[in-house]
Amino acid sequence: MKLTLKELFSASDALKKIGEDSTLDITSKYSIFHNIGIILSEFEKYDALRKKLIKEKYGIKLETGEIKVLPEKEHQFLKELEELQSVEIDLDIRMVGESVMLKLSSVEMYLLKWMIDFSKVEQEL
Repeated sequence: MKLTLKELFSASDALKKIGEDSTLDITSKYSIFHNIGIILSEFEKYDALRKKLIKEKYGIKLETGEIKVLPEKEHQFLKELEELQSVEIDLDIRMVGESVMLKLSSVEMYLLKWMIDFSKVEQEL
């Protein structure tokens, strides 16, 4: 399934919420566990790229050793981050059933629509 980092970042709180639900069946739990692992790996890659951009292209090393983005380069840095977040990445996402939706708001369901199998719910409508 192709998703952008921006979609994954937007859905991270909702994913955390269902990941903490101990009442789900084992199949749903495993699928969520699998998906969280894949997504965290993508977040780590993104963070490494973000740090590299700061260190090598947009930042300056302070006397304290900390590296900060130069104010005059901040706009371009944020633009490049936005471009990175918009790139589609192909992920092995496992779908979960409608039982996952019970504790989610409509907004959270929307943010996780790429992971929820709505077919049984749609048949009932």
